[in-house]
Amino acid sequence: IFLSLSKFDPISMPELPEVECSRKTLEDHCLNSKVVRVEAIEQGGGPRDGQFDDKVIDKDLAKDGFESALMGASFGKFGRKGKILWCEMNDSEKSLVMHFGMTGQLSIKDVELIQYRNSKSKREAGEWPPKFTKFVLEFENGTVLAFTDPRRMGRINIVSQITDDPMICTLAPDPLFEIPAAEYWLEKLGKISAPIKSVLLDQRRIVCGVGNWVADEVLYQAGVHPLAACHTLSRSQVEEIRSKLINIVKVACECNSDSSKYPKNWIFHYRWEKKNGSSAKDFEGNDIVYESVGGRTSAVVKSKMKLGERVKDEKKKLNAESESKTQIENGMTKSQKKAKKVATVERKE
Repeated sequence: IFLSLSKFDPISMPELPEVECSRKTLEDHCLNSKVVRVEAIEQGGGPRDGQFDDKVIDKDLAKDGFESALMGASFGKFGRKGKILWCEMNDSEKSLVMHFGMTGQLSIKDVELIQYRNSKSKREAGEWPPKFTKFVLEFENGTVLAFTDPRRMGRINIVSQITDDPMICTLAPDPLFEIPAAEYWLEKLGKISAPIKSVLLDQRRIVCGVGNWVADEVLYQAGVHPLAACHTLSRSQVEEIRSKLINIVKVACECNSDSSKYPKNWIFHYRWEKKNGSSAKDFEGNDIVYESVGGRTSAVVKSKMKLGERVKDEKKKLNAESESKTQIENGMTKSQKKAKKVATVERKE
């Protein structure tokens, strides 16, 4: 359901902006329209064609259970938290829940879509269904929807109460809808020694929905090295990371995840050049190098991105306080200094 055209910069995997784009597109195409056909078998020409994928779709449902639960249903609300999207049924408290994993993707027939970088389920215009399709829903209004997942790391389920679903209720706050206050960040990060990028990628620690490209963009714009230990970050660094995260997800979602509309100074447009055999540089011409953090490749501009500066800031504060004290003492009159000396002697006596 990604409405961006294939000429746009490809995304490596779905993150918050891409899943939010999916949610909004479901609202545009599927809201309150009845499901008239459900096919829960693999389609599109992959090696598992004709099989029910009980690794992606909850095996307890089985093919018949999944199809019968959705046949005749309509969805009155589409929700999202982090990278998880759900569709709330009108005549039931049940919801269809979709975790996109690394390669999960929704497609609508005859609507062009964002192609994930290196995706095995890419399709040409007019080709339907896409390769590695796990299920297809056809709606009364003519919309035909498919979920694909080449690497089979997504998770699909039908739950009775969305608020009780463990995939959702264990997530940290969503940075688009419920970003925590700066003091929350300072308190949490001050107790963590892990690298800041690893913590941003952890869906249950500070925020959810952040993946590799969003984390790299946030840290690049905040000027913080991804290997910086969280507890070494200064207040100003933490506040800058939080501020940049808010802005980046807001802009990406306002662009409907159309990366061609992202600001040209974002490292997003240059971080992939590593793959092309050329020397990657950011918008300003600074060298981009690649380091592994928490098992993920990170695009780093060393001239701009610094390690934690908490100790430096504390030293600056102590020096400023000392200098202020010296200035006050130097500005005292002789009588004030004499009075201070007498008061000190009297306290000792």
